[in-house]
Amino acid sequence: MGDMNNNPNDGNEFDANPITPNNEDSGDMNTMDSVSQSNSNVTETFTFDEVPYEQSYETAAESPSKKKPSLKIIAGIIILIVLLAGSLTAYANRNTLANTFALMTKSPVEYYSSIEKKNINKGIDTFTESYDKYLTLYSDQKTKGIGQDTSVKLTVNPQFTSMIGLNDFKSLEAKITSLSKNNNSKSTVGFSYNDQSLVTLNAFINSETGELFASVPELSSAYLLLSLNDLMSYSGETADGRNYTDYIKDMESLFSNESLSPDTLNSLLKKYSAFLIDNIDNIKIEKNVKITASKSNATYNKLTSELNGEDAFNIMSAILNEAKKDETLKKLFVTLNICKEDEYAKLIDDSLAGLDKETMTASSDSVLVNVYVDKTGRIMGREFTTAGDENSSGGGYYTVLNDSKLSYTAWIKENGANIFEFSGDGTYSSAGFTGDSVLKYSEYSDEYSDYTNYSFNIAAENAKIIKDKGYINGKYTITSDLFMGAEIVLDCTADENQQNMKFQVMYGNMEAGALTITSKESAYEDFTFPDSSDQVFDGLNDIYSYMGTADFEGFMTHVQDVTGLDLSGLLQSYLFGSY
Repeated sequence: MGDMNNNPNDGNEFDANPITPNNEDSGDMNTMDSVSQSNSNVTETFTFDEVPYEQSYETAAESPSKKKPSLKIIAGIIILIVLLAGSLTAYANRNTLANTFALMTKSPVEYYSSIEKKNINKGIDTFTESYDKYLTLYSDQKTKGIGQDTSVKLTVNPQFTSMIGLNDFKSLEAKITSLSKNNNSKSTVGFSYNDQSLVTLNAFINSETGELFASVPELSSAYLLLSLNDLMSYSGETADGRNYTDYIKDMESLFSNESLSPDTLNSLLKKYSAFLIDNIDNIKIEKNVKITASKSNATYNKLTSELNGEDAFNIMSAILNEAKKDETLKKLFVTLNICKEDEYAKLIDDSLAGLDKETMTASSDSVLVNVYVDKTGRIMGREFTTAGDENSSGGGYYTVLNDSKLSYTAWIKENGANIFEFSGDGTYSSAGFTGDSVLKYSEYSDEYSDYTNYSFNIAAENAKIIKDKGYINGKYTITSDLFMGAEIVLDCTADENQQNMKFQVMYGNMEAGALTITSKESAYEDFTFPDSSDQVFDGLNDIYSYMGTADFEGFMTHVQDVTGLDLSGLLQSYLFGSY
């Protein structure tokens, strides 16, 4: 009955257009004229549910002698309408009916499992779609090259700059141009003061050699050369003996779509997330539980489980035992250089041996997990709390969705008190989300042995995320008692290729200052690395030779001409103070 593809007249010989016998086009005016001009009855025979009946058509002159419609015809039409209406209603409410049927026919554990897997799998599908798009972007970067232009500009109201002695300051801006192909990149950062060029930084990265070339043209035409491999070694980030170029090769292998395709990632995530659900076997269902999200109430079914040390042991054991025989996961571990192929089994065995069941199950600590499900089977809230403790800790969220209206509350609790809470109400439209939210958090003070509370009000107007790019649209106004009457306004506009963001500090209608960020895609242009024709100095071992090529006096004069500030003493102290 709920299948909208089925023809409700299948199996019947009922003609929905009886005025055009012999299946002629209902729009044929000649046929209609011939019927209207006829002085005799035109009689056709139909069957409805295999019951024959007669239907007559007469001219207007003979209308007083019309026959009454057959009761069987009327009954059949009524039945047809009821069936159609029922089918439409069932289709419109199919999720509600399916969820009700699942509640009636499944055990609490089976129902919980189906709800959780449906929700988790939907999130995994969304994640792997984004991963697929990233692979495409990475492939374009490898083969075609990509470009990006970014501008960050700070402006301050003259009334405020005069208060701190910067009477001539208007703006400070950084323009960044980035080019990337085959994991090699070139970046140019140009700084300007009051829209006058101040200083430029050029940087090149060669991923094959792990080399970084940097230059400041206003200071010297020479380049400083730094080894990214050496920098990682000095910082202690290569304890495993691997360097920058090794990690680049790993990334190339991973994102080549051979080692970890979107389908493979999707399958692995769904497979191992199922172990988290399938090993929970103590579900209780409480129906029609009332919750409050901000200013709205709703009634949901609450599914409760209690997870203890034994559950954690069972879940981890099940995952590791499955992983031991998983050839796809083994291949991925080898690709990521986590282990060699002949070391994989031992790695899993060692992990299994490290699971101490006695220790894990001896603890009486447990976590209560509540899941709130609406009548259509959607998860509308969760709670995680430590069990058996008045001063419990945990977190959770509630949502209420009613047509285009949305209310939400999320929180983190510590020692029985909320240390973070975010709640709000609003409406959705094609333009985005518009509503008001409140963010609260508490910070414990050892000095006063108490919590200090902070609160921020956030008004969103037409908030929206452009799905494919992750860009943001909308206007966001933040107020707080901490701001002493000021407002922070974030105004975002975006399309498929460009993101514009403007942070403003407002006092009434006056803009005290603003930070404007613009980022857009640009056409790729080929570039070359510095070669033997350029002066290149080792940035760690030959810095004195580089400084010998630098025109510090000319550079500081240029800076002073642009800014009006004499920074020569500061620069010399920084460069030569330790020598």
